[in-house]
Amino acid sequence: MGRRRSPNPRLCNLEGCNERHYAKGVCKRHYHQFRRIEGKQSDREDMKKLQATS
Repeated sequence: MGRRRSPNPRLCNLEGCNERHYAKGVCKRHYHQFRRIEGKQSDREDMKKLQATS
């Protein structure tokens, strides 16, 4: 059976991305990109670059 999907799904918060929300306000693709760069020292700068390119 599984869970029912909302008729109005939440979308990724990044500009230009219309994928369904996955976690923390972003789609699955962007969520995993953020997770990959989490361990870096320049985490905030990398996230800003990623958001700028998306």
